[in-house]
Amino acid sequence: MNIGIQTWGSEGDVRPFLALAAGLRAAGHDVTLAVTHVTNKDYTDLGASFGVPVRQVGRLGADLPKLAGEALANRSNILGQVDLILRDLFAPAAQDMLSEAKRLCRENELVIGHFLVHPLKTAAELSGRPHVSVFLAPLIPSAHFPPPGVPRLGRTMNTLLWKTGGFVMNRMFLAWINGMRRAEGLPPYSSAMREAFMSPRLNLVASSPSLFPSPPDWGDTIQQCGPFCLPELAGILPMPEPLGRFIKTGPPPVYMTIGSMSIGDPDFDDTVRILAEAAQLAQCRAIIQTEGQVTGAGQEHPDILFIDRAE
Repeated sequence: MNIGIQTWGSEGDVRPFLALAAGLRAAGHDVTLAVTHVTNKDYTDLGASFGVPVRQVGRLGADLPKLAGEALANRSNILGQVDLILRDLFAPAAQDMLSEAKRLCRENELVIGHFLVHPLKTAAELSGRPHVSVFLAPLIPSAHFPPPGVPRLGRTMNTLLWKTGGFVMNRMFLAWINGMRRAEGLPPYSSAMREAFMSPRLNLVASSPSLFPSPPDWGDTIQQCGPFCLPELAGILPMPEPLGRFIKTGPPPVYMTIGSMSIGDPDFDDTVRILAEAAQLAQCRAIIQTEGQVTGAGQEHPDILFIDRAE
């Protein structure tokens, strides 16, 4: 089967979909992956190492991720954070993503997308192509657990909180989602979660059922399938020489990172210092992912290596 996959986001939003593409290819399918990365990272070579063609879709301004990161550092409300991310890092590439989504629907028999990539669902509706939505965490409403960041207060309150969250999401997202749909001649959605983000056919939740048992009210169209992990014996790019040397010269190190949350964080120097001090207190060797010049604790410690990134 020819399958098109589309995702948007940072490292944690791209690698699981590359893993899914690699797994489907290993099962005998022809798979194409379309990626819009918030820092414009190119996944072409990594995808090719798994035999998966990767298309880079859209290109954000070089300063946008840093500016958005600085703004995010001052917001504690999760919906406000999502609103800012989508406004500053999704919307500028939305039309490019829609164009690619239409291409994927023309070329493939099935399309699979990150749940936030609503242009793919719009394109699938236009073309009549089957569409599957993927959630990388259990974010689908249920009476059996509350929304993220909210304490468990029982089924009645869980349901009420999800409905309240849904109302807020509709206020935040539906206007610009429906703007795209109207431009394509489609009727507007009334629910961001149920209509824009979820698929009526199949929704995959790529999280561990051991850590989060699937609630009984999700229904057959929602399937928790476990995390998507890249194969261990393929896709290995050359290791940077300093990293290889550090790994070989002592006991296995601890890898420390907060991923893309570091982008534009005005306090990230303090975070790096805390990680370095923690490694020294624990008396362990550490590889700390950071960007830019490192100053202060651990700067020249023989058991600490600072890197900007490694595949």
